[in-house]
Amino acid sequence: KIPRPANSFMLYRAENGKKFPGLVATELSAKLGEAWRREPQDVRDRYDEMAEQAKRDHALKYPDYKFAP
Repeated sequence: KIPRPANSFMLYRAENGKKFPGLVATELSAKLGEAWRREPQDVRDRYDEMAEQAKRDHALKYPDYKFAP
């Protein structure tokens, strides 16, 4: 199965999750979700741009991809 392209929060979580070793996934996502909401707009915009690039790269790698839950 082809994975979905990462959104801005998932990229943020992947980059910042290393700061909290030992947390289970649900606790990590909750903690980083709070941090994400407190981030200034310029930081969020940077991750939005990264997500758009990831989406373009995904489309090139998997041109026939269709999301199917």
